[in-house]
Formats: sequence, structure tokens, C-alpha cells
Amino acid sequence: MISSEAEARRIEELLLNATQPAQQLQYDGWLLRLAPNDVKRASSINPIYGSSLPVDDKIAHCENLYAAHGLPPYTA
Repeated sequence: MISSEAEARRIEELLLNATQPAQQLQYDGWLLRLAPNDVKRASSINPIYGSSLPVDDKIAHCENLYAAHGLPPYTA
């Protein structure tokens, strides 16, 4: 069991670093990872920092970006 927020962040950082995508960028506090031939974590969106834009606008932007790269949405 993860005992603290700091430990959870450390584990998440390790997992993100273990799966390096072909391209990644930050968008208003979200880490956008673009990996054309991979799924899930290597091609994912991860909230890293606080944000200021409306979430619906951010989702639309991300859907358009992933579609432009030929990456279909995946929901768990």
C-alpha cells in the first residue's frame, strides 16, 4: 500500500520514465504522450500540474491532437 502522496508521486514518475514515448509535450499542466505503435501509458494523458483552462476545452484539444497523429482514444 502506498503510504503517502510523495511516495505515490515518486512511483508515478518512475512509471512514466520507464515508458518513453516517441513524442511528449505539456499542455496546461497535462503531460501528453504520443506513441504511435504503443498503447496505454506510452500513449496517454497524465495530469501533472494544476491547470487554468476549462476541462472540456482541454479534452477537445487533446482529442484533436491525438486524432491528428492517428491515435484513437482509449478509455479504461
